[in-house]
Amino acid sequence: MRTVGGHSERQPQAVEPIMRISPKISIVTPSYNQGKYLETTIKSVLDQCYEELEYIIIDAGSSDSSVDIIRHYETRLAYWVSEPDAGHADGINKGFAHTHAGIMGWINSSDVYYPWTLKTVVQIFEDLPEVKWISGIPTIVSDGAVPKRVKSDYRNQYDFLSGHYNWLQQESMFWRRNLWDEVGGKLDTGLKYACDFELWLRFFRKTSLCYVNTILAGFRTHEDQRGTSA
Repeated sequence: MRTVGGHSERQPQAVEPIMRISPKISIVTPSYNQGKYLETTIKSVLDQCYEELEYIIIDAGSSDSSVDIIRHYETRLAYWVSEPDAGHADGINKGFAHTHAGIMGWINSSDVYYPWTLKTVVQIFEDLPEVKWISGIPTIVSDGAVPKRVKSDYRNQYDFLSGHYNWLQQESMFWRRNLWDEVGGKLDTGLKYACDFELWLRFFRKTSLCYVNTILAGFRTHEDQRGTSA
């Protein structure tokens, strides 16, 4: 404060700029009536407390407890919506349309990440600029989020294209945005169950899949999952 002509005049205070952390990894969760498992999935992502995460949930208009669960975490989400969509691939496309980070992945609403997943994935992409997409070791979970089966099963593009692909675990896949953009930047909404399979084919046409020698995500087996409800 200074005095001018006998009157006090308050000096303007310097305002510190608000520093926003740019996301390094964008994760999308599509969901529909998976309230039984959804919170476990959300917590497996958010409880890693990774500040450079951009997490988006796209709910397809659930009639169960899903929306209440999402609202409980909405302050920690970059975006969420609950509205009807044109299917699983459409919901994922809608989610990724709201993302910005250079590393991408999606996890379905009954599957889980492990506590080290996000930091591990980002570190790999930062250390290895030649790597375009990666997969962890496939694991399966049932109750809770503890793996009940771990199986190393490495496949290259020739195995995959010949039909000898066995299983590429979608929730363990992560890729660079420039690869996603290069192959069209969206999933094929005309495919009801194989939208991930078709995306891997497009990725394989551009570059090799690199495997990480650790578990990154767990696929949950349950009676309500997609593929058993057709």
